[in-house]
Amino acid sequence: DHNFLGYLGTELIDGQLQTDVPGVDNPLDGIGGMLLGPEGQVLVSSQLTNEVLAYSSLTGEFLGVFGDASADAVMAATGTPLEFPAGLALNDILNLYVSDLGNGRILSFDGFGGAFQDVVVELEATDPAGSRFTDMEFGRDGLLYVGFNPPLGDPGTQLGQAEVRAYDPNTGVLVHRIPGLDFAAALSTDREGHLYVSDDAASLGLDPATNLPFVDPATGAFKESRILIYELDDVHPIADAPLRVQQFSVGFGNGGALSVDPEGVIYLSNPVSGIVTLYDDEGTLLETIVPPLPPAAAAGDDNGQGRPTGQFLMRNTLLSSDEFIPPADAPLEFLTVSGQTVLDGTTVA
Repeated sequence: DHNFLGYLGTELIDGQLQTDVPGVDNPLDGIGGMLLGPEGQVLVSSQLTNEVLAYSSLTGEFLGVFGDASADAVMAATGTPLEFPAGLALNDILNLYVSDLGNGRILSFDGFGGAFQDVVVELEATDPAGSRFTDMEFGRDGLLYVGFNPPLGDPGTQLGQAEVRAYDPNTGVLVHRIPGLDFAAALSTDREGHLYVSDDAASLGLDPATNLPFVDPATGAFKESRILIYELDDVHPIADAPLRVQQFSVGFGNGGALSVDPEGVIYLSNPVSGIVTLYDDEGTLLETIVPPLPPAAAAGDDNGQGRPTGQFLMRNTLLSSDEFIPPADAPLEFLTVSGQTVLDGTTVA
């Protein structure tokens, strides 16, 4: 069972958005990523049905497959079907980018309607077969930052082999690498030009020799998951990678999704422990959200807890107004007003 939950700050809003409605054919199975689309709908990558699905952001009503973002439509366009879609991202002109994890590539679609556009990025010829692109985000510099992880195998050989890659979305050319990660699970950016990365060693599981977390050979301590923060405008002249300005441990839980609000509060969802944790940019734990289970799932779940995966932040969203003119200094990403989309004060059809 799936459920969309809305929070104002950390307070659960009444009227949760139900995605499982009796009598409605809803194929959602395995949430890989989610965001608010240009037309106000919630877009969700359904990993096990190989589709991107659309839902009403007001009611949770299932609206259907988003345009050509399905296995069959992508097969018709490229000769290879969409397989296990993961991260989703919107560029500055609101095209949708989808990480096709099963095929090691990134696809683009028109954000208004979902028409297929192009295969934007593919794995390099030197990448091991089975390597995966996971989450992704656009930076303020216009580059597409993508989590890259080696193929599934012996976890002990994967430590330190993951990275974040920055691509020019227009040419697919690799511009920067951020190497030395264990598992690039989730990415987020802010308006000040920072990149946030959830480096989640726990996603690799336990050391099969000890049945304990892996040991960091440099410190002798157990490897914990961590948040890394990079300054995208400050690229190291020798390493040719953004400068890391902060990192902190978030324990041994799995990072499911990562968001940063305008005040710099970091939201990290943990589908294993069933919580969303809030941190400041120094790593101080501010608060913990425990999402409730959908009623239909509560009886059948093996440990009685939710499994928060994808998440996104809705900023300055106006739900009822006939006319709205945003102030010039309003920190808007976008908002939906009476069926129109307002972008930084400019209304587009």
